[in-house]
Amino acid sequence: MNCSIMNIFHIRSGVNQNEASTYSITKLYFEQASEQPNAQAKGQADEYIITKLNLLFNYIYEEGSGKEIGLKQKDKEPLITLLKRLEMYCSTSEIYKLMPEERVLDEKIMFWALKEIYLSPHRVYLNNLKRDKFTLKYYKTKKYIMEKPEYRLEEVINYFIVCLHEEMEKEKWR
Repeated sequence: MNCSIMNIFHIRSGVNQNEASTYSITKLYFEQASEQPNAQAKGQADEYIITKLNLLFNYIYEEGSGKEIGLKQKDKEPLITLLKRLEMYCSTSEIYKLMPEERVLDEKIMFWALKEIYLSPHRVYLNNLKRDKFTLKYYKTKKYIMEKPEYRLEEVINYFIVCLHEEMEKEKWR
C-alpha cells in the first residue's frame, strides 16, 4: 500500500520558542484508494474478455454454443479448417492442459482474431494468410502493447486485429 506523508503544520510550545519541542500533525494520503477503482475496472474488463475467449474455445473444442459470441453451428467447420491450415488446431483440448497459462491465453487471443476476421468482410483474405506472418504479427503486437505500463487485454486483441487487416490488405495488392 503506497502512502504519502504530509506535515500540515508545526506547533512549538514553551517559553523559549527556539529551544522548545516541535510537534507536527501528520496526514497520510493513501494512493491505493484512488487506484483501486481503475484496477478493479481493468480486472472486470479483462475477466469479460477472458470469458469471451473461453466461450470461443469451448465452441471449438467442447461442443459449446457460439451464440453468445456471434457464431452459428455452420461456422464451426470452416473455423476448424482455418485453424488446421494455420497449424493451430489439435484433435483434443488436452494438450492445452500441458501448456503454460500465458501460452494458452495467446492461442485463445489468436483464435479470437481469426474468428473476428472470419466474420468480417476481410474474410476473403484468410486463404492467403500464412502461419509465420500471423504469429509474427501477434507477438509484435503483444510486445508493443505490453510495453505500456497499464495495458488491457482488449487493447492487445484490437491492435492485433487492426494489424492483421492492414497486412492482409497490403498483401492483396502485391
